[in-house]
Amino acid sequence: MGALALSMAGLVSVGAASGTGPVADAAPAAHAAPLAADPAASAASDVIDEPIVIDTGHVDAIAPRMVDGEFRTLFKDSRTTDVVWREPRSVIMHLSTAGELTIPEAGYDFLGAPGDVIYMIPQTQNPEVLWAGWSTEAFRDADIQGTFELSLNTLEGPGQLLMFDWDMFGQAVMKFDSTDGVGDTYPVAAQTHEHSN
Repeated sequence: MGALALSMAGLVSVGAASGTGPVADAAPAAHAAPLAADPAASAASDVIDEPIVIDTGHVDAIAPRMVDGEFRTLFKDSRTTDVVWREPRSVIMHLSTAGELTIPEAGYDFLGAPGDVIYMIPQTQNPEVLWAGWSTEAFRDADIQGTFELSLNTLEGPGQLLMFDWDMFGQAVMKFDSTDGVGDTYPVAAQTHEHSN
């Protein structure tokens, strides 16, 4: 069993968020103004802190939004039509044996030797496996300066973590690869909803 820490950070344009126009020296995200009358903004009372284990269904494990005028990175639980916003520390994502993959003879050699068993959250949804992605849909391009950054900061436990997509030629495009250490960063634009292997 291992633990993965991914974080999302960015600069939110205070002027754009509050409707007062551009700001020359935008504050860090933690000091950003709320998105007025924006359904993506919420109150702290809307964020659930009750412990939960999730092992199937769609979630966005990293989903920044404004909460009581403060930039927060939350866990967006979309397993039902009624979206639930959760404190990330209250959620355990459990990748069950339904996520087991035996590495085939060809095409997956970057993951290990043929016959090795790995655990994978797929890029496309499998209803039997946790389908965790990330979302910056709460922010428009005008609300941020530059992009958000998704960072792999720490990894604890046995094994390694790789996060990748397949390109149109069937080649892996790596986002994170802990086999060479942690500290990888991946840029994410506003209005993004994404999943990877």
